[in-house]
Amino acid sequence: MSVVYYSSETSTKKIEKLCEKVNVGTIKKGDLVAIKLTVGGIGNTHFVKPVYVKPVVDSIELYGGKPFLTDANVICGGARETAVEHMETAVAHGFTPNTVGAPFIVADGLAGNDYVEVEINKKHFKKVRVGSVVRDVKMLIGISHFTGHGIAGFSATLKNVGMGFANKEWKHQVHSYVISDVEEEKSKIYLDRCTGCGRCVKVCPIGAITLVDNKVNIDFEKCIEFNRRRGIPCTLCSWNCGPGGALDVGMEMSEGLQEKYVEVAYGVLKLIKKAVFMNFVVDVTPGCDCHGGEGSPIIPDVGILASTDPVALEQASVDLANSQKGIEGTLLKKGFESGQDKFRALFPRTDWQVQLRYAEELGLGSREYTLEKV
Repeated sequence: MSVVYYSSETSTKKIEKLCEKVNVGTIKKGDLVAIKLTVGGIGNTHFVKPVYVKPVVDSIELYGGKPFLTDANVICGGARETAVEHMETAVAHGFTPNTVGAPFIVADGLAGNDYVEVEINKKHFKKVRVGSVVRDVKMLIGISHFTGHGIAGFSATLKNVGMGFANKEWKHQVHSYVISDVEEEKSKIYLDRCTGCGRCVKVCPIGAITLVDNKVNIDFEKCIEFNRRRGIPCTLCSWNCGPGGALDVGMEMSEGLQEKYVEVAYGVLKLIKKAVFMNFVVDVTPGCDCHGGEGSPIIPDVGILASTDPVALEQASVDLANSQKGIEGTLLKKGFESGQDKFRALFPRTDWQVQLRYAEELGLGSREYTLEKV
């Protein structure tokens, strides 16, 4: 069984002790060490704060390592879609060399086009494209905020490493698929929600979208031809849909999404042989840190967990989260008792275990673990 180390305290000393337990001391002098985290979208207040990251940076430097904070550009807004916006957001949220002790470097370059391609030959992908910084890194330390997630059930290490390191093109690959059934896609257009804002019209690269009677209208013959010709999915209309949320065209559903980002995580860890992971099971909100409006925490703070096994870490984190008594008056409407599944209560149609089963199948770790309190 893999060992997962756990502290109910979030003090500097406890974080340093957790770093010691997961063998951060194996770093050699001069090693480049990537600290993969999320600086949080604009308006988000629950991301892992700089004060918790600083002890990790200090632990790396104690052994002569050269740490830097990193994340790849996103496709979901939140002022992190280019390196300029991303770095400005990092500074706004306190992630500066003066406060954390290490610089923030965007993993996939200015516009998300700097990547390294990794051959993996798995179910969904034969290859994946991840931020180019992983090519020269000697150790990865994943710092993840454990939260709920509408499509994945919960979001933590596997999503942070997989989705987080995917370059912008590959984030689209993870989130979407090539349209093959027009009638099925038509069922994902919710005209009653369409506000006629026209954002989808502006972003469609081939002019397949128009507004008819101030409602979205998609020429699927053009859309399908475009997707087949390029060989990759295009979901720009869905991603840029306005306030009504009328479009869900070409968007990958829960099981496929989870398996795809696990495959990207597999690619990252194929390149970076030495990796350790920490889950901050505090401020456990219903939604992830990409945007504001993620909701109030649904359980009391649990603490910090760390392991060299990402699968065991995820399983232990969700087990401890579900062992808590739910907080009433939040978006959690049932499943309040200790031992009840908080994340199936939040998202009844989402099986969060998919990512763990698939990660274990790919050999990324084991769901069996022993918990050692620090």
